Amino acid sequence: MDIVELVQNARFKTLRRLWLSLLRLYFRVEVEGLEHIPKKGRALIIANHSGFAGVDALLLTFVIKRETRRRARILAHRAFFDYSERIRAVSESIGLRRASITGAVELLKGGRLVIVFPEGEAGNFKPSFDRYHLQKFRTGFLRMAIESDAPIIPCVVLGAEETHLNLGNIDLSALARGLRIPLPLNLIPLPAKWKIVFFPPVPLQEFGSDLLSDPDELRRVAGKLRQKLQKELRKRLNARSYVYSKIASSAEKMVKKVLKRSS
Repeated sequence: MDIVELVQNARFKTLRRLWLSLLRLYFRVEVEGLEHIPKKGRALIIANHSGFAGVDALLLTFVIKRETRRRARILAHRAFFDYSERIRAVSESIGLRRASITGAVELLKGGRLVIVFPEGEAGNFKPSFDRYHLQKFRTGFLRMAIESDAPIIPCVVLGAEETHLNLGNIDLSALARGLRIPLPLNLIPLPAKWKIVFFPPVPLQEFGSDLLSDPDELRRVAGKLRQKLQKELRKRLNARSYVYSKIASSAEKMVKKVLKRSS
């Protein structure tokens, strides 16, 4: 049995669901705003991307499937599809689709849920000292939504930044377009508490009918949506009482108080 047959095997799919269920428990995943995901029909979910390992993408699809019974497709880097037929088959079997405007529009017009990370690999592979600082949004997601008449559902993920720590990345785009290699500090995920929040759909009407013909306006709108997600991230980060555990957080606060009194 080769790897393609393996990942398509019923037992493997059961083990994969079990693994994701254990990850959900390990990260104590808390979810808000599921009511904003339509029970049927097209929608484009945009989220922040981090942790270099792609666990945020897998858990997003798992949570959506578990809570809404809908299977979302993830738009992923061309490296998962262009260099090996086996890697492509494995990637598609777990819900990945090659990131392209044409392919995304086709999925959306077919009534699918699609997840896209507007930061791309720049967000996923950024150094951990830049955690929760959203990178520049590309404009492709706006084209996907407008051309398919799909609502955009903003989403923020907290916890992935502290799960996998990253020093940065090596840019190999000279060898292959968009190719970057992360420099991880840990491969075993740390037990950060996760929170996933979905927000009300962004009405397409506010963009204007001529947006697709104006690249500058596309960038402005993408930047505006980035600022909106950044604001929501900061709001929830400020409200977060701990990262790894309540005990560790209480101990840290106690040490800070002692140091403050002794200074």
